Amino acid sequence: MNPPFDVIIIGQGLAGSLLAHALLKKNQNVLVIDDDHHSSSSIVAAGLINPVTGFRPNVTEHFDTYLLSAQNMYGDLEKHFQGNFLFSYPQIRIYDSTEQAQKWKEAQNTFVTDFVPATKQHPFGACLVTQSYVVNTTLILQKTKEMLQIQNRLRHMKIDYADIKLQKDAILFQNFVAKKIVFCEGYKVLFNPFFSHLTMNPAKGELLTLQLNDLDPKIYNWGKWLVPKPNQTFILGSSFDRETLDERPTSKGKNDLLSAFKKVLPTQEVEILSHKAGVRPATLSRKPFVEAHPEHKNMYCFNGFGSKGCLMMPYYIEKLTSHIIDNTPMEVL
Repeated sequence: MNPPFDVIIIGQGLAGSLLAHALLKKNQNVLVIDDDHHSSSSIVAAGLINPVTGFRPNVTEHFDTYLLSAQNMYGDLEKHFQGNFLFSYPQIRIYDSTEQAQKWKEAQNTFVTDFVPATKQHPFGACLVTQSYVVNTTLILQKTKEMLQIQNRLRHMKIDYADIKLQKDAILFQNFVAKKIVFCEGYKVLFNPFFSHLTMNPAKGELLTLQLNDLDPKIYNWGKWLVPKPNQTFILGSSFDRETLDERPTSKGKNDLLSAFKKVLPTQEVEILSHKAGVRPATLSRKPFVEAHPEHKNMYCFNGFGSKGCLMMPYYIEKLTSHIIDNTPMEVL
């Protein structure tokens, strides 16, 4: 039997990676178990932080609160790893109808500015959305994986839930023992018998990484979105499928994305660098699950952030970390 850990984290996607950093910063002894990202939606995430979404538009509730925590946490990681993870970009919201253009013009919020008149390329006009960011999730996962491996805190394996044994003050998993366990396993929580009562509503999404040498590095959003990455590459997303929950990219997904791209940027030369798919762990309530098991209080679920994980996770990781260490209350805004 290995020496006891304070916390075992199941999953090294963005949720598990950020939680591991937060707990290690508080001197907790942490072990992370992951299937080497075979089922992680984070490795195909665009990393978009968007204050305004939808047709109407809708301002993300508690955006300023979430953003402050996100800036602090990603800033800490940048200092720790001496790299850049959070980038601010102008976002161009391209309207797809006269009705949508009117609704956005009527909406009064501090994020929507600089309305752009209609052009031949964008016949309904566009606007600028401020406070838009891109998180380099791929680099965060890579750097975290390397750090955990160096510290001997990472094990690559698939989880067999039958191997998890509950004791009054401890969790046993194979030859590991810990005071607490946190499941950060994305949509795979659907198969977790300890949290089968949670109402998940996952959706598969496909992404293309494109080389676009002549396009300004901005976020372009028209229902689909184009997110800038290093070296004039962009991520184009995303498709939406609630029926086929797997990580296999499809020709239909690729063709639909390229067709949507050509509608708004028809003259751009496109080189496809990669085509990936993942499953977003969304919930029916559209609120994340940040909670202890109803009976086993040393077992937690941290899940269900959908497309807003880069924005919301840091805030709730602060709350969960404080609860794990000091038993402070956890509340979902």
